[in-house]
Amino acid sequence: MATLVELAELSAAAYGKPAPNGWQQIAGPDGRSENAKDNYVGVAYQKGGIGGKIAIANRGTLPSKVRDLLNDAELTVHGVPHSVQDAITFALQVANDHPGATITETGHSLGGYEAQALW
Repeated sequence: MATLVELAELSAAAYGKPAPNGWQQIAGPDGRSENAKDNYVGVAYQKGGIGGKIAIANRGTLPSKVRDLLNDAELTVHGVPHSVQDAITFALQVANDHPGATITETGHSLGGYEAQALW
């Protein structure tokens, strides 16, 4: 499992910062999920190659994105924003394509809520 520091750094990497040492974004469609409608962004990183550790980092709210602000409002009013379904779909895709891998979720702000909603 990733350390707490690595999880924090992976959360920052979902915004475009470098991933921590030893962590690489998974190649291909398993490595990144973006849903323009809900403005969900999730990035899957792996450490240790095939069968190694996987962490999915969910990006949080960008104040410049209206859909993000609507997701935050949905969270406040209804308890579940639309972006949670996108996070679930992405996590299931990564899990199905990497059977047996240990997967950890992380995120910042709205992305933290999305990570918690999965477990």
